[in-house]
Amino acid sequence: MPFLLRNLAFDYRTSDAAIEEHLLGRLSLTREDLISWKILRKGLDARKKKSIRYVYTIEISVRDERSCIEKFRNDGDISHLQEKELKTFPRIPADKEIVIAGMGPAGLFAALRLAEYGLRATIIERGRPVEQRVQDVQAFWDRGTLNPESNVQFGEGGGQAPFPTAN
Repeated sequence: MPFLLRNLAFDYRTSDAAIEEHLLGRLSLTREDLISWKILRKGLDARKKKSIRYVYTIEISVRDERSCIEKFRNDGDISHLQEKELKTFPRIPADKEIVIAGMGPAGLFAALRLAEYGLRATIIERGRPVEQRVQDVQAFWDRGTLNPESNVQFGEGGGQAPFPTAN
């Protein structure tokens, strides 16, 4: 499993070759020890105008993981990635129709979780289709005219949107 190196800061003009050289030195590795490396995150730190730099998170793979685990055990900027087990959901037979009221965060999450279990749900959303609802909302902001059946309190939909089951 690879390692993550965090908080590696370099001048914004630093080349990839120079970064690799730094990695080898920082980790006390030879080129033969390093299988691969890749940049996972690159953030620009421009807080000091005279010292603009990129701060990297880099993933590396090495030949001798066991010795690196021991060597970097107390280094807070280096962590060994553990293999994650993908969560599997048992299929649940459904003999009833499932309806979710509202397409907000809770409704979408409920539909996603049901789909992971192989269940089909229908999400119902109150209000007019979003194109017409935009006009209703604008009328409220412009003139104070509230349409109680189509306003900012309702989500993106209008009508029914069946949520597909996960395969």
